[in-house]
Amino acid sequence: MAKLHIYDAINGRAHVSFHMPGHKGTENFTKFFPGAEMDVTELSFSGSLLGSEGVIGLAQRDIAEILGAKASFITTDGSTSGIFSMLYVAKRRGGRVAIPRYCHMSVYNACAVLGIEPVIMDCVVKEGVPLPPSAEEIEKTVADCEEKVGAVLLVSPDYYGNIADLETAKALSESYGFLLIVDGAHGSHLFAEDIYAGRYADMWVDGTHKSLPTLTQGAVVSAGREDLTEALEEALNVFRTSSPSYPVMASVEYGVKYLADNREKLEKAKILSKDIADALYPVKTYRGGDWTKICVDFLGTGFDPGYVAKWLELYGVYPELCDGRYILLYLSVETTEADRDRLVLAFRTITENWKCLGECKEKVFALPKKVCGFLDAVGAKSEYVPLDVAKGRVAAAVAGIAPPCMPRILPGEEITDDVVKMLGGKGSFGIKDGKIKVVKG
Repeated sequence: MAKLHIYDAINGRAHVSFHMPGHKGTENFTKFFPGAEMDVTELSFSGSLLGSEGVIGLAQRDIAEILGAKASFITTDGSTSGIFSMLYVAKRRGGRVAIPRYCHMSVYNACAVLGIEPVIMDCVVKEGVPLPPSAEEIEKTVADCEEKVGAVLLVSPDYYGNIADLETAKALSESYGFLLIVDGAHGSHLFAEDIYAGRYADMWVDGTHKSLPTLTQGAVVSAGREDLTEALEEALNVFRTSSPSYPVMASVEYGVKYLADNREKLEKAKILSKDIADALYPVKTYRGGDWTKICVDFLGTGFDPGYVAKWLELYGVYPELCDGRYILLYLSVETTEADRDRLVLAFRTITENWKCLGECKEKVFALPKKVCGFLDAVGAKSEYVPLDVAKGRVAAAVAGIAPPCMPRILPGEEITDDVVKMLGGKGSFGIKDGKIKVVKG
C-alpha cells in the first residue's frame, strides 16, 4: 500500500505529553478508547492542518493526485465545512447561486450564514424519490434568472444513489460562465469512474467517511482549477476547525489510498450489491447509478417499512434509514458476503413469517408556497410555535427529517398540513420541543 504519511508519523510515538489533548494518552483513557495515543496535536512531527505543512501537506498532495484535483484539503468535521467553504468562494466571486430544492441542510445553512439568496431549481419526483435537476432545468434557471448566476451547486450522487448529468452541467458552466460546485459527499468511492464529481466540477467535496474505510467526520474538499485553490484554502481556514483529529485525518488518507491500491474490490463489491438486490426479490428495489445504495421499496407489499426496520434491528441488522416508503441499505467495499447473508436471512425471516406489519402508503409531498425571500425570512423577527398550530405560518428556518437531512420546509415558505404531519414524528430537525421556528407577526 502507498505510504501513509499521517499514520506513520503519529503511530507508536511514545512520549511525555505536555500538550493538548487533556487525556494525555494514558492507560486510564486508552483502555476505554483504544488508539487514543495517536490523538495528538500540532507537533514537530505531526504538522499543521491550517498551514498544510509536513505530513499533512504530503498526504493532501497524494490525495489530490489520486482524485484528479489541482488541490485537495482534508476536513475533520464532515462535508459541512467543505460546503461552507465552496459557497464562500462562490459568494466572493459574485452572482447568484442556484441549488436543487432537495439538497443537504448544510447548503441552506451556509446560504443563511453567508447572506446568499439561493435560486431554487425545481426537480421531478420519481417513485417517491426526488431526482437531480435536469440539464434543461439548470439551463432554464440560469437563463431566466434576472441576475447573473455565478455558481450552480449539484448533488451527485445523492442519498438515494441518483447521479446528476455532470457532463452536460459542465458544458453549460463553460457556456454561461458559472462555477460548477458538486456536493459529492456520498460519492468518494467513485473517483475511478466516469460519473465521479471530480471529473467535471470546479470544486467538490467527498465525504470519505460515508463510503470509504474512514472514521466518521473524515472528508476531503477539492479544487479542480488552479485559480480556485488559494481561495478555497483561505475559506477552509475560516470554517474548518483549528483543532483537527489526527486519527480522523490519518483515516482519510488511508481510505483514499486503500481504494486506489485495491480497485479490484470495487468490482467484487458491485457484484455483491447486485446479489443483495436480487435476493430481496419479489420486493422491488430502487437503484440510481450508484451501486452503494439499495433502496428497498415497500409500496404495495403489505408491509410497513418502519416495522421491518425495527425487526431487522432485532436481528442485529441496521439499515441507513427508513423514510416511510424505502429502507436504504448503504454498502461499501468493506461489506462482506457474511454481511449479505445475515441481511438476506433476516429479511426473509421477517417477510415470510410475519403477515400483519401494516401497509406502506404512497406519500405525495406538494411543495409549499413561497411567501417571501429566503434571507428575508431568516433575518425576520421570529418565534417558536407548536407544530399543531403552525399551519399557514411562514417558516423562519429549515426543517426536515434526518437522515437524509434534506429540508422539507424552507425559510420563506408557508407551512402546510403535509409539513406538519411529516415533521411530527421522530428524527425531525428544526423542531424544538414540538415547536417550529416561524416568522413573527
